Amino acid sequence: MNKIEKLNQEVISYDTAVDEVDVLIPRYLESIENLDKAENFEDIPDCLHNVTAYWDRLVRLFSDLESWSDDIPFKKIIVDTLQTEMATLERVYLRINLRIEFSQNHWTVALWEAADVVLKRMDEVLEKLEFHKDHADRVLIQEMITKNQSKYQWWILKNHIAHKDDDE
Repeated sequence: MNKIEKLNQEVISYDTAVDEVDVLIPRYLESIENLDKAENFEDIPDCLHNVTAYWDRLVRLFSDLESWSDDIPFKKIIVDTLQTEMATLERVYLRINLRIEFSQNHWTVALWEAADVVLKRMDEVLEKLEFHKDHADRVLIQEMITKNQSKYQWWILKNHIAHKDDDE
């Protein structure tokens, strides 16, 4: 999985914006599909980076297009798309969490990095959907982040002690 570079953020003409949206929507959808189908935890951060990069550019284009045309319900498109992305993030995190909860012998740094980026993106999506910071879903995500950080620190300590014992 290749991590895309930063996308152009300049304001452009209406026709160019429409053309760019036509190109970026399939790429965004493909990046969501790649995230959903990522078989390795190592691939998840790059997949999610691509999802976010395409999404941020699309939102900027939607904002520009909205100023030129009020015929298209951009707000609804944004909400619907974020809800779809959230469903994908939930599926991806479920796979990650199953490993965290039931396969401690298969924990890796990549697993913890994947868990962290997915949970943080889930919180970002909820924020963009205007869920307040004290909303139960966002509080739950923050609790999961904290719980994972504790488990990660425990895992690092356990591995350090195990390797120290091997050295003796």
